[in-house]
Amino acid sequence: MAIQKYKRTSIFSELFLVLCIILCLFLYELLASFGFSYTDEIVCALLLGYLLIILIDGQEFGAKMLHAFYVVVGVLFFYYVYSWILSINPNSITTSFIIHIKPFLTFFSVCLIDICLDRGCKQRLTKLVFVVSVSCLAIVVMGYFEGVAFFRHPAFFAMTMTCLALYYQFLAKPTKRNTYISIAILAVGLLSLRMKAVGFFIVYVFVMLFFKQKLRFKFNVRNTLVMLVALGVMFYFAKEKIDFYFLNPYREGSLDSAARAMLYLTMPHILFDYFPFGPGFGTYADYGSAINYSPIYYNYHLDEVFGLSPEYGNFICDAFYPDLAQFGIVGICLFLYFWWWIYQLLKRNFANNGDARLYKIGLLIIIYMLIESTTANTFVQAQGLMLMILLALVINEGKYKQSGVQ
Repeated sequence: MAIQKYKRTSIFSELFLVLCIILCLFLYELLASFGFSYTDEIVCALLLGYLLIILIDGQEFGAKMLHAFYVVVGVLFFYYVYSWILSINPNSITTSFIIHIKPFLTFFSVCLIDICLDRGCKQRLTKLVFVVSVSCLAIVVMGYFEGVAFFRHPAFFAMTMTCLALYYQFLAKPTKRNTYISIAILAVGLLSLRMKAVGFFIVYVFVMLFFKQKLRFKFNVRNTLVMLVALGVMFYFAKEKIDFYFLNPYREGSLDSAARAMLYLTMPHILFDYFPFGPGFGTYADYGSAINYSPIYYNYHLDEVFGLSPEYGNFICDAFYPDLAQFGIVGICLFLYFWWWIYQLLKRNFANNGDARLYKIGLLIIIYMLIESTTANTFVQAQGLMLMILLALVINEGKYKQSGVQ
C-alpha cells in the first residue's frame, strides 16, 4: 500500500488548527448571532482545496483511504442526482447536499492530506485549548450565558466544552493529571444542565478511568458499584427527557416537545413510502427543508404541528436521526456502516500500536456523535466538523505509531 512519508507539522497546519479552535469552537456561536455562520463551510473548503491541489500534484495516498473517499463521495453524488430526479423540494437540494457532504469531506481531507502533529505543536495547542476552556467558564460565571447569546443556547455551550475536552485529551501528554484536567473541562459543560452532557460525562469518565490498557473492565466490588451508580444517575436524568420528548409529547405546557416526537413517529412512514432510497435531499428534518418548506410536511400533516409549520419551523432540524429518513433504509444502513468502518480503523490501529488513549478518544467521538444525533444536528454543525477533524488526527497518529514512526 502506498503511503505518504510522515510529515512533521508545518506552520500552516498549526495555524489552521488554531483558527479552527478559535473560530469553530470559541467564537462560532457569537459570530452566528451576528449572521455569520459559514466558518465551518470555509474550513471544509480550505481543506478540500488543498487536497485537490496535492491530488493534481500526483502525491501518493493510502489506497484504502482514497478508495473509501471516492465511495463516500460517489454515494452522496448518487443521492444528489436521485434527489433531482424526484425533485420533491428542488430549491433546497444543493443546500442540503452541501450540508451533508461537509463532515465527510472534512474527515477524508485531513486523513488524505495526512496532517500529523509533532510534540511542539501539541504543547502549544494544548495551552490554547486550556485558555479557551477557562475563557468559556469565565463567560458563564460572569453571567453572559443567558445574556447577549455568546453561546446562543446551552446545548451549543455543552457541545463546545465536549470538543475542548476531547481535544485537550488528545493534545496533552498522556498523564493521569491531564486526564483529570480534560474531565474538569468536560465538567464545565454540565453547567448547561443538558441531560446529554450528564450522560456523556459519565461515559467519558467511565471509559478514561476504568478501562485500562487492554480495555477490559475489571469486575470488582468498587468498579461494579461505580458502574451501577453511573447507570442509575443516567436513567434518573434520562427518564424525564424520554417522557418529555417521546412518551407524552402533547401534555399541557410541552408543545415544544411535540415537534421532535412527530419527526420520529413519522420517520417509519417516510421510509416505507419512499423505499429504499428515501425522498432525497432537502425534504425532511433538515435545514434545507425548513428554509424552503418541504411538501412532505403537508403530505403527513406535520404543518399542523407546533414548531414544524411554515410560519414557525424552528424545530424542523432538531435531531439528526429523523434527517436520515431522507436517504431511506439504504442511507441509514450506510451511515451506520460508516461508523462501524471508523471503529474498525481505530481497532486495527490499537491492535498494531497498543495505544489505548488514541483508541479511547476515537471511541468516545463515535459514542458522542451517536448520542448527540438523537436530539441534535451536531454531525453537520461546526462542533461536529471539529470532532471529524479530531477523529482524522487520531487515525493519522495511530497509523504512524503502528509503523514505528515518531
